[in-house]
Amino acid sequence: MKRLARALTRLYPASWRQRYGEEFEALLEQCPANPRMVVNAGAGAVGAWLRWPAAAAPRAGPGSLDIGHRHAFTLTGVFT
Repeated sequence: MKRLARALTRLYPASWRQRYGEEFEALLEQCPANPRMVVNAGAGAVGAWLRWPAAAAPRAGPGSLDIGHRHAFTLTGVFT
């Protein structure tokens, strides 16, 4: 499961992983590995690439990332 969690985390933008990657990986390791979880995490990665400010912007220095009111990630429906 650790390899799957790491692979799914790598789908997210680097700046997102820097901020949330360790916590997200730990969360994924606690979830049962099933297709629903994989699809959910993959869809979250697509959303992060589309909405995460630093994904498309030029790399900025530390502390300059402003995510405002956006949510980092969601795993709704994974546990049902």
